[in-house]
Amino acid sequence: MYNNSVIEKLKPDTELIEREVKKLNLVILGLADFDTQSIDQLKEQVAKLVLGLTGKQIETDTVHRLGKYQLGNNRPVKVRFLSLTDRDLVWSNRLNSNPPIFVNEDLPFVTRKDFAILRKKSKELKEKGETVSIQWNNKTITSGTAAFQVSNGCLTSVTSRNPSSISTSQQPLFQKAHHSQPLL
Repeated sequence: MYNNSVIEKLKPDTELIEREVKKLNLVILGLADFDTQSIDQLKEQVAKLVLGLTGKQIETDTVHRLGKYQLGNNRPVKVRFLSLTDRDLVWSNRLNSNPPIFVNEDLPFVTRKDFAILRKKSKELKEKGETVSIQWNNKTITSGTAAFQVSNGCLTSVTSRNPSSISTSQQPLFQKAHHSQPLL
């Protein structure tokens, strides 16, 4: 049996592997959903959206809804593209979509949780009138008066502008949850 320190050391590698596996995917929120929708109808719906975003017909590998159908709710759609170039073209044009449709990257759960913490902290700092800058690649946020880094659900105050020198004040913002069904 592995001890906790070995498992903790492997977590960053696991996240990198999961990101690599998911890099051809995007998750689309807000597409109309109905109970009798076939995969072909869903693929057509996604193809129309992609054409509207990019002005180009892009072939997809797989398209499927996540979760169980519930009347009045639109389930997310996971789309796997055949090439990273096509996926990146859709991603770079995602802001051309009109709400309530949103295009998101298919990120590991830990990364999504960390990004949510950064967005929450950004909102708090902006409400205090601070100018905020988020560096998504290293999960840090800086303002005129403070700097923070988030890792595995813990927001940590950075004592200087160098994220490698971190103080010991950690604030876990989410409790670990056990999920019975796959997450986005």
